[in-house]
Amino acid sequence: MINLIEAVQEDIRCHRENGVDLNPYSTDGSRRSWQNGFEGKPEVLLDYDIPYQRGKLAAQLIKETK
Repeated sequence: MINLIEAVQEDIRCHRENGVDLNPYSTDGSRRSWQNGFEGKPEVLLDYDIPYQRGKLAAQLIKETK
C-alpha cells in the first residue's frame, strides 16, 4: 500500500526543486481525478480514488506550508 503522505511530500519537493508538474500522473483519467481532488471538487464515480485523494492532500499540505 502506498504511503500517501510521503508520496505527496515527494511530489511537492520535486515540483519545488525541479519545476516538474505538481500533478504526478500521465494518464487523462488519473490527471483529472488528481485535479478534481486538488481543486476540492466532490469526488464522483468516474474519479480514481488514490489520485483524487493524492490531489486533495497536495492542496492541503501546500495550504498548510504557506
